[in-house]
Amino acid sequence: MVSIFREKSIFSFLLLIIVAGVLYAPVINKAPHLIVLHTDGFIFYLLNGLAELPSDFAIFSFLFLKLLTALFINYIVSDIKLFSKTAFIPALSFLLLSAILPSWMQLSPAFYACILLSLIYYSSVRLYNALKPQSAIYNLGLITGSSILLYYPMLPTILVAFYALSVTRPFKMSEWFLLLMGLLTPLYFLLGYLFLTDQLALVHNWYTIFTIAPVLDKEIQTTAIGLSVAAIFIVYGLILAEQTSAQYSILSRKAKAILYISFLAFMPVVFFIKDSYPHAILLLTVPGSILLSYCFLQIKNRYITALIFWILVGLTIYIHWGFGK
Repeated sequence: MVSIFREKSIFSFLLLIIVAGVLYAPVINKAPHLIVLHTDGFIFYLLNGLAELPSDFAIFSFLFLKLLTALFINYIVSDIKLFSKTAFIPALSFLLLSAILPSWMQLSPAFYACILLSLIYYSSVRLYNALKPQSAIYNLGLITGSSILLYYPMLPTILVAFYALSVTRPFKMSEWFLLLMGLLTPLYFLLGYLFLTDQLALVHNWYTIFTIAPVLDKEIQTTAIGLSVAAIFIVYGLILAEQTSAQYSILSRKAKAILYISFLAFMPVVFFIKDSYPHAILLLTVPGSILLSYCFLQIKNRYITALIFWILVGLTIYIHWGFGK
């Protein structure tokens, strides 16, 4: 089954769509709702007006954007040559991981932020061989700063951006300052707009988004089971990634280092950003899907890869149609 997705063909692409249809059947059965809070970030003001979306449009937009994000991650992995041959494996991995929890079947800010996080990762890796490094560095800061203002749980991308600069470029204070300027530019324009519209009072409420509290959820058992199984395969993928590092280029090794930091940086975010649980955990599926791809691409035994695939599919079906019913 998995071997089909190692080949780039119309058939494998159509099969990817069918797999997406099976995994996201709960969305087709019950249209996703827009879930956005003012504590999420300024994306609240962009999305709040779309709360009353027609059901058919909500289903279509969810499936289309989910598949688009999966294919974008697939393109990134292929372009930076993390693997010698990728086909549709990264896209499949993202679809498998991001379908596990019921809370991820909604149109949340984290759902849209996955595309932004993918873009930040891609921009970070491309610093290594950028033809115009100054522009690339500033644009990375600009995208990162804008993403954080739109969705506060994207705050760890600051660490990702600076770490990426440190491993892809020789140290130059001017480039670090340029990245900082890019990060602050969206904030500068936002503060200017709030000042001109007499809304600076919003700034005084920013500190309230930070909180340190245990995650309590009525479906914590479901969440724990889903995340634990996914974590086992992701960690195994990380081990395989380390074992095969010597086989790939310097760019690929730097890309993996940035990938590890991206995954680690977002793990604690739900514990200190207010109201970010459980939707913000979805951000982990972006780096997690690339790590999971190592399981499908590096394990030569097709029965083991098939077993991993069916365990994740079965887990999703069980959680959505069995465990919580």
